[in-house]
Amino acid sequence: MTYPGDATLSPEIQQRILTTYRQTLQLASQGKREEALLGCDFILRLDSQFAPARSLQERVHAGDPPESFFDLLEAVPEPAKPAGAPADLAGRLGELLEARRFQELFALAEGSRGAIVADPALRQLVETARARAEAEPYVLGFVDPARQALQSGEYDEFERLMSKARSLDASHPALAELEEARAHYQDPERVLGNRRQAAPPSPAG
Repeated sequence: MTYPGDATLSPEIQQRILTTYRQTLQLASQGKREEALLGCDFILRLDSQFAPARSLQERVHAGDPPESFFDLLEAVPEPAKPAGAPADLAGRLGELLEARRFQELFALAEGSRGAIVADPALRQLVETARARAEAEPYVLGFVDPARQALQSGEYDEFERLMSKARSLDASHPALAELEEARAHYQDPERVLGNRRQAAPPSPAG
């Protein structure tokens, strides 16, 4: 279809808007009014001249029944994926979450807002990323005191601090590193000049 909006926008932005418009029509045809209105708002912030989204927004506000959007949806072809777009949005979001590349994840989520609004599993991935990003400075605030407590042999204090940090984000890699460090500091062989004794020979038999 000919792009029915601001023709000066880049092809990538036009493609994103068309994709989101189709997803928003799907939401409207499923009776998901609030989600459809969010999709329209997102489109119009990218391109205030995109008339189909404004018309759809007005019809949803007016309470048009879901079945009235079927013909519109059928008239909009499934857009091709833009170059470089992830074939599996959930997989890509999961990879970025695991790598704690939060800003990249949020940028991808913003560009795929229609799909995410329509999918509870995708929304959960984004919400988890947001929670971890917000918790990170607080988790890090416990890391140095916990490390100092560990180095001083104050294991009860160490565990108290670690418990607080885990309650914020148990997945934070700094906590795994501290757990490994605790295994070293509490190693009974560490007292022998930081040298491990050779393992005793296995008993015969």
